[in-house]
Amino acid sequence: MRRDIEELIAKEGDGKEFEYKGYKCEIWRHPTLLHLCGYVKLPEFHELWGKSMNELDNLDCHGGITFSEMDKEMDKESLKIGFDCGHYLDYTPGTPVNFPNSVYRDINYVESEIKKLVDQVVLLRNAKG
Repeated sequence: MRRDIEELIAKEGDGKEFEYKGYKCEIWRHPTLLHLCGYVKLPEFHELWGKSMNELDNLDCHGGITFSEMDKEMDKESLKIGFDCGHYLDYTPGTPVNFPNSVYRDINYVESEIKKLVDQVVLLRNAKG
């Protein structure tokens, strides 16, 4: 692993939870590949509930939506959708070989992608009524 990335990972930590525009958001580090993943929890009965992964393709985020799962927290259900930063030309610190021009997607980048995703979810909800 590159020394600069190793130092950045130590500074970033392995996760972060925050709220943006009323939506719970999470950033977690993959346990073995060490890249970051971003998630948004959609409240019960959001317009995206029951949509297949293919139907989530219209949401624009890094690499597209790669995660969709029901999440239960304190007797409330939410739909947790997310993306990962372990795609082609993403620097994945836990792998022995990365492409020379690969880019490490840091926690600030992932947070901005999550906010971009929430902005789209809010627009979708507002358009429905």
